[in-house]
Amino acid sequence: MMEERRSPRPDEDPARLQALLDLGMRGPTRVVDRLIDQVLEAKDESWVNQFLDRMLVVVGCCRDDLLLPTPLESLVSLKQRCRNRFEETEVSEDRVAAVTAYYLSLAAGAVHHRKKISSRSPEEVASVLADLGATLPAPWGDLAVRGAHQIEQRPEGD
Repeated sequence: MMEERRSPRPDEDPARLQALLDLGMRGPTRVVDRLIDQVLEAKDESWVNQFLDRMLVVVGCCRDDLLLPTPLESLVSLKQRCRNRFEETEVSEDRVAAVTAYYLSLAAGAVHHRKKISSRSPEEVASVLADLGATLPAPWGDLAVRGAHQIEQRPEGD
């Protein structure tokens, strides 16, 4: 008869137990969590503003593209550029910038057009935007909070 192999229980494998405890303590991490941590650690807003200026360059847009009413098609195009930039780059800071701009473009779509321009769940998008809103300085934080609120009010978009 063949002997049955079983996976060790977490309490039988100290390394596995520690890994599970670490995951439970930290929870899953999102790319934007790196930005949030850096913003919270920054001594003043100058680093944050430099990052946000760099974000605009990385994805090829300007402040007005996100902060002022922009045609919906332009926001959808910007969102796609952000996704492409995230997937193409190996530079960690550029990946964080692309993800931040991606979520801000979703906020702009919700705020300026009352449209959800992402297939991501409304709960996920609203959660990330709320976290960005609580972290980023005005006017970016304001846009994120308003976007989160709009998405929570109209989760299906369109």
